[in-house]
Amino acid sequence: MQKLFYGLVNGSTGDPALYLELGGRAALFDCGHLLGFRTARLHRVRHLFLSHCHVDHFFGFDWLLRVQLGEDRAFAVHGPVGTADRVAAKLDGYTWNIDMDFALDLAVHEVEPGVVRRSRFRVKHGLERRPRDEERARAGDVVLETADWRVRACEVDHGTPCLAYAFEQKRGLRVLDGELERLALPRGAWLRELKAAVLEGAPRDREIRVDGRAFALGELADRVTVEAPGVRVAYVSDTVLTDEVRARVVDLARGARSFFCEAKYLEADRDKARASRHLTAREAGMLAREAGVRELVLFHPSPKYQDDYGRLLREAAREFEAVRFQDQAGAIAPAPEAAAG
Repeated sequence: MQKLFYGLVNGSTGDPALYLELGGRAALFDCGHLLGFRTARLHRVRHLFLSHCHVDHFFGFDWLLRVQLGEDRAFAVHGPVGTADRVAAKLDGYTWNIDMDFALDLAVHEVEPGVVRRSRFRVKHGLERRPRDEERARAGDVVLETADWRVRACEVDHGTPCLAYAFEQKRGLRVLDGELERLALPRGAWLRELKAAVLEGAPRDREIRVDGRAFALGELADRVTVEAPGVRVAYVSDTVLTDEVRARVVDLARGARSFFCEAKYLEADRDKARASRHLTAREAGMLAREAGVRELVLFHPSPKYQDDYGRLLREAAREFEAVRFQDQAGAIAPAPEAAAG
């Protein structure tokens, strides 16, 4: 099974930006300051998911755009209503008078209740902004689905259109090396064929040939593979906690391996949290407990606590013990469930 890598680009106390990479392709959730992040990683990003377009969540778009230029590339931005106009404003801020020897095709998917609307931009012979060309019904809360993963979203309340997200790696198969040795079978392309057939639901009696030996698909898969559930990572930034938001976020994050959740204020500053439509650390802990996540990673604290950010951790821990900050910026690590196979 492919390894899923993820982490906060700027650590817990910098601008919001969560990087996830699977199979050499990457996605970003928000794009605050990015200049200190490895360019090679940003070059792998094919999808940007914006919670909203406040400056600390959207500031890095210009650098991300710069990294995408230079080769034929399709790139997609997903966000709430109004995202297409804001992307257009960024693009219009530059001069595009030189014909490029590459093409950047940029699609913006605006997520609304029950529907996704697409606008398209193309950079090659100048900048072309094409009329909105697609509108499709959302499949429940799913905003994007690929062969290996899907992204779900829900609306939250930050006083402007704002989304929370969950990245879900699809289930896969892990190869048992010991069984391969016992059967005297080499690793090779046949394993990809085997995995694909099983995951596609092919008949168990389908023939699989390995080094001139014939096996039944089901029998061989039972012997040399074990199912590995996909990893779910949830991301919530920024929102006030209403009953509606609480129900949506708990459903979105349910069972997540890692729950990245803003914790802007302490409960003692609840009035400030309400006025600015942010969460307290206690509320983040409550959401993590109710969603049954494995770990809670706090981020986006107010700088007013910079003398002791640990106060936020201690408050959240009273509701949910498995809580931490990501202290190191750019620390991208594999999910434990994806570390083998």
